[in-house]
Amino acid sequence: MDHGEYLAMFLDESRENVGRITEGLLRLEQDPTDRETVNDLFRAAHTLKGMSATMGFGRLAELTHELESALDPVRQGKTTLRPEDVDILFRATDRMEAMLRDIEGGGSGEAPIDDLVAALRSLGGGPQGSALAPPKGGETAAAGAPPSAGKTPAGALPDDYDVYHREIIRQALAEGLGVFRVEVVLRPDALLPGARAYVVYRALEALGEIVHSHPPVKELEEGQFDRSFVLTVVSAEPEAAVRRAVEGVADVETVAVTALNAASGATAHGAADQGAKEAAPGPSASTETPGATASVETYADYEPHHRSAIREALRQGRRAVRLEVVLVPGVLLKGARAYVVYQTAAGFGEVIHTAPPADRLEDGDFEDAFVLTLLTDADPETVACAVRGISEIRDVRAIELGAPPVQGAGPADGSAAGRAERSAAGQTQPPSAGQADPPAPSAPAAGRPTAGDRTAPAGRKAPAKVIRVDAERLDKLMNLFSELVIARGRLELIARELGHRDLADIVEHMSRTGSELQSLILAIRMVSVEHVFQRFPRMVRDVARELGKSVRLVIRGEETELDRTVVDEIGEPLVHLLRNAIDHGLESEAERKAAGKPPEGTIELVAYPSGNHVYIEVKDDGRGIDREKVLKKAIDRGLVRPEQAASMSDSAVFQLLFQPGFSTADVVTDLSGRGVGLDVVKSRIESLGGRVDVFSKRGAGTLFRLQLPLSLSILYAMLVDIGGETYALPIADLVETLGIPPEAVRTVHRQPVIDLRGAVVPLVDGRRFFRTDAPPFLADDGAVRRPEGEGGVLFVAVVKKNDRLAGLIVDRFLGQQEIVLKSLGAYLKAVRTFLGATILGDGRVALVVEPAAFFEPLALAEPAGSGR
Repeated sequence: MDHGEYLAMFLDESRENVGRITEGLLRLEQDPTDRETVNDLFRAAHTLKGMSATMGFGRLAELTHELESALDPVRQGKTTLRPEDVDILFRATDRMEAMLRDIEGGGSGEAPIDDLVAALRSLGGGPQGSALAPPKGGETAAAGAPPSAGKTPAGALPDDYDVYHREIIRQALAEGLGVFRVEVVLRPDALLPGARAYVVYRALEALGEIVHSHPPVKELEEGQFDRSFVLTVVSAEPEAAVRRAVEGVADVETVAVTALNAASGATAHGAADQGAKEAAPGPSASTETPGATASVETYADYEPHHRSAIREALRQGRRAVRLEVVLVPGVLLKGARAYVVYQTAAGFGEVIHTAPPADRLEDGDFEDAFVLTLLTDADPETVACAVRGISEIRDVRAIELGAPPVQGAGPADGSAAGRAERSAAGQTQPPSAGQADPPAPSAPAAGRPTAGDRTAPAGRKAPAKVIRVDAERLDKLMNLFSELVIARGRLELIARELGHRDLADIVEHMSRTGSELQSLILAIRMVSVEHVFQRFPRMVRDVARELGKSVRLVIRGEETELDRTVVDEIGEPLVHLLRNAIDHGLESEAERKAAGKPPEGTIELVAYPSGNHVYIEVKDDGRGIDREKVLKKAIDRGLVRPEQAASMSDSAVFQLLFQPGFSTADVVTDLSGRGVGLDVVKSRIESLGGRVDVFSKRGAGTLFRLQLPLSLSILYAMLVDIGGETYALPIADLVETLGIPPEAVRTVHRQPVIDLRGAVVPLVDGRRFFRTDAPPFLADDGAVRRPEGEGGVLFVAVVKKNDRLAGLIVDRFLGQQEIVLKSLGAYLKAVRTFLGATILGDGRVALVVEPAAFFEPLALAEPAGSGR
């Protein structure tokens, strides 16, 4: 099978698992006793190892296996991680990421790992790490002994069968077939044990169907076992025929054949379940048909709390559905398919039980079938149809679980098994004689959580329905919708010009529908900032260790969503801000103690939405910005005149930090001192249509606030006419619109200004700025030209940049409109006056203005010297 079609899925899921490993190591370093984190870390590593091996990337699988082995003593509680141990493990995750990048670029994922393998094995306690730790209790199995020798009574099911295998065995026995457990030991001098095991496998396969192998088939073929192995076969042949088939294979030393009986296949949970089986009918042929019904007591794989949850759901009028899913044999990435099935089922309600357990489903550690139990309000066949729509699914059976047949409590009340069952389920008193049927559905008791109120355990996120879509398809969808927006504007214009009422009504309906579609498309393009934020804890840890500082990173609002294009661009600016906070912002531990602060510094990374923007803040509780030091550096570099320094606001001083090449660091290091970081932050954020604000208090800390647009594709703008040309001003940067008499214009230091409620606002002549053919409003001699018509008033659009205001004089306002922002292309990317262009309803092209351009020195200079 060609693995190429699965490569994108492999890369996506592998990156997620490497991220889970990194996050788990960070949490484990903080709390070495967190068992849930250890287990989650192992699940991620095991999934990554399995997928890598399946896709043929052996070096990546080997490295992940060694990482698992190195962490095994931690899982067993024998040791805890030291910071230097975590450094080695992080080096391993870094190498994994490098391998994934190589694979994405078309490589084989090969990379030198011998140094890491040696380091990881040293953590595991020996050449094989902890993989060869002796069994609990110090007992060691005799060489060549079968895995289940001496552990189980004849005919009973050993512990190496999971729920799925037990179910197959039970069904085979119910159909009158024989089920034989064949334990084989090869001779010590057997050559090619993998080949011998293969011959045994084929000999048994000729007699029936092999439903279980220990160790797994792949390990058998590769000879990865110690002389003995076990195969379980379902066959219509007698036991003697099974024995003869194996004894006829060369190099077989001993053969033990055990016929599993009906009692052994009936239960996995002891007397209580056995009593339940006696009181309830076994699975009939009808259970193999979608839409069939069965008692919850029919199945032995439910624990008492599962049965209790099912009964409670039935009493509330909900349905309990058992989904038995069989995948296509040989399907790749079984864990991924099982995950899709799980998410699909979870979309109809609450999944309360899986067989095998959920972590094994995620790892793909099962044969070709698994079971989910769902509490839902939906029809079972509807759920089954949804699951059948998933690719690589061979069969789906939906069985509706009903109330137990006897008094709603399972076994007969008088039996010991019945008492045990009720005790396990929390029912201490038998139901009254008049309560043979379950009570009518009622509202849940006050204070009792319903299924919809339940949340995932701490540290684990509730599953969400997710499908993966190629980003290029989303871009194409957005471009096509952009064309619809343009056409919609054209229709609205035609409807107004014609004055046709019916046409106007249709256009209005189309506009409402288009707005809803637009909101939906924008929502699809929105992604949370979490996948950007999640890489920073590791970075902060490494930088803090390099600088010898103790730093705590607090992240909030990672669920905040932005357009994916914006999210892709904010990573680098945030890296610079965080490194700046650690290096410049936070003091050393000695300085913090001397200042009466806790030795551990705190950095907060916070995201939150507000209106049409999202704000991201990086805040530290460090030393704050030294205003005087910044001014001294600025004066030395000629950025500020000495006489200006005293009158500059704190905000204006802090903005000097963003000047190219500006740095207050006394020593240039690998981390800082070259004056590059903050310049990159500002230029990148402003290229996205955002802005950066800085707030700082000496001795208390510093806050960098990034304001970002929700979307870069569609925005609201004010259309203005300047000299006969139409321009668009983004509403987000527009403070207000004014109509003022020419007499209100004053000249201050040869700069035309107006008084806006006590604030002095400099004016920019739109006709002069854009070099139109129309005569400018502000003459070279300082006179103000009175416009013709409109009462002779000047129309001014007041725009902002940080805490500064400027007024753009325009001919007239044309109104607000939703526009589609189009790039000016590669040849005009250096033009900073415009954000892009848009197509108007009448087909004309309008330039979208970058309001920051009005604050350039030439724009705000005197009219005669502007050159515009």
